[in-house]
Amino acid sequence: MLKAYVSSDVSKTFLDGCLLLPNTKPKYRRFANNPKGYEALRAWAMELAGELEVRFSMEATGCYHLGLAIYLAGQGDFVSVENPRRVKHFAIAANFKNKNDKVDSFCIAKYAQMMAPRQWVLKDPARRELDAMRTRLRQLSQDIGREENRLENEFLPELVKVQILDHVLFLQSQICKAQERVREVMEQSEEARKVYNAVTLLKGAGPETALLLASLDIHHFESAKAISVFFGINPRQHQSGKKAGTTTISKAGDAAGRALLTSAANSASRYNEVFKDLYDRLKQRGLKHRQAIVAVARKLLMVAWGIAKAALEQKPIHYPGGPMKSKHAKKYCATT
Repeated sequence: MLKAYVSSDVSKTFLDGCLLLPNTKPKYRRFANNPKGYEALRAWAMELAGELEVRFSMEATGCYHLGLAIYLAGQGDFVSVENPRRVKHFAIAANFKNKNDKVDSFCIAKYAQMMAPRQWVLKDPARRELDAMRTRLRQLSQDIGREENRLENEFLPELVKVQILDHVLFLQSQICKAQERVREVMEQSEEARKVYNAVTLLKGAGPETALLLASLDIHHFESAKAISVFFGINPRQHQSGKKAGTTTISKAGDAAGRALLTSAANSASRYNEVFKDLYDRLKQRGLKHRQAIVAVARKLLMVAWGIAKAALEQKPIHYPGGPMKSKHAKKYCATT
């Protein structure tokens, strides 16, 4: 079936739309980046596309693309949200000479037409909120760390010290409120609760890793390798002829999630015998500490995905190194 490709170059204020129809010139129109603009963009595309199947596409642009993506997915439309780096390299390969909003929207539409990116899956409301709360908890913890670092200045005036300490207490109270909301959301979502309670028993994973998995749609990932790609923690080789470069990770996914997994891997490599053995083997092969920890983080993520999937499918769960005692694993007190 013939398709119409509709792209949107998203900014804080505007949506620059481009419509590609078979055997016609591209059509362009600018819309506001707000709910009325979403409706107008979709109505414009549907009217011009007629009986054609319409596929929408856009780049991931922080938070600015989410409103449009959620609206279109909620309408049952095919939506793809692509990594801007891929679109950028596509534009270079296609020899796009200019860069402006109109050209960018056309480039995104051509990318979707030629590369057929996969459909963006809209999370259920509970997982979307858990993801937002996970981000908020990380931000609050970072803010506390910054304030505590400021206290190391011994020449601070007394008023500044008092204000910093008051702010730290306020931030800690906000963390408690956020954690309480996480508990409430997991009480409402059986799937998120099952994933959290299962993954949190994996030695070395910790409650933050369990919350990370609980905020994902586990069945969206076809394999453990697919979820490692999602977080950009998959190996990336650099080899040509006789020259073999350093193997790194792709770093093409969720940077904050990748940092969390790396931190969990440090714990797992100390307290979980299976991951400790993996770390020791990698070190014996000549890998540096950072390289070995990243490899452990990838293995930890893949194991956690398998545990989460088994929990949702009500299958027996195998914990490498044995399960953690539940009394040490409940931070958000998710009940079964």
